Amino acid sequence: PIVSTDVGGTSELIHDQQHALLVPPRDERSWCAAVQRCLQDAAATAERVAAARRRVEVELNFDRRLEKLSAIYESVVAKWKLKQD
Repeated sequence: PIVSTDVGGTSELIHDQQHALLVPPRDERSWCAAVQRCLQDAAATAERVAAARRRVEVELNFDRRLEKLSAIYESVVAKWKLKQD
């Protein structure tokens, strides 16, 4: 089960309720409630875990990230070339 605090870029990688349960930082009650929810609803927890795994395998794998990074570099170079002309 995935429970995480909603800080930094966490919510960009992990979508609340879909891939994990996100809780506010420094909120012990929310953290405990989220862990308890994971333990009490095994089916929903299994669905979130499977969805998170699919997301990592499909969208966040090395090849996909490399494609995105390459596209960014290509865009930057293309814009730079336009300015040079």
